[in-house]
Amino acid sequence: MSRFLFLSVFFLFLSNSVNAADVRVSVTGNIKNESCIININDTNQTITLGDFHIRDFPQAGSTTAGKPLNIRLTDCTETISGASVTFTGTASAQYPELLAVSDTGNGTLLAGGIAIEILDGENEKPIALNILTRLKPIIRGENTLKYLLRYKSINNTVTAGDASAIMYFDIIYQ
Repeated sequence: MSRFLFLSVFFLFLSNSVNAADVRVSVTGNIKNESCIININDTNQTITLGDFHIRDFPQAGSTTAGKPLNIRLTDCTETISGASVTFTGTASAQYPELLAVSDTGNGTLLAGGIAIEILDGENEKPIALNILTRLKPIIRGENTLKYLLRYKSINNTVTAGDASAIMYFDIIYQ
């Protein structure tokens, strides 16, 4: 009997209830392609297009001289052969390929009849906003993607005011 009692007590301690819980494990990460490093000074640029008079825009399509927007890339590897850029921002309602001037919150009136045009810095051909640019060749090491920004009148009449805007860019490597 003592042997039966001993085994009963022994199995009593072994038969604890088993609880199972559903545990969720999230695994995250990225597998990246080769890329270049964008120069930190080029990630938050202020390009001053200048001050102009409304008489500088006598008709729709009048433009100012372009101001450089350079994107400097470093540490590009030999596996990258080219880069394309997409410039994004608020498009002009009349001309969606142009960047609209926007309220910067400084309390001044907004200029009217004007937008900002992006140009390829090598051939000065217009680049449409929100559209991927042509592929520019990239070599190992350092590269500079060159663009120009300028004002372009979109109406025959331009009104005075703040002509600022905010634009972003994304780079796709090949």
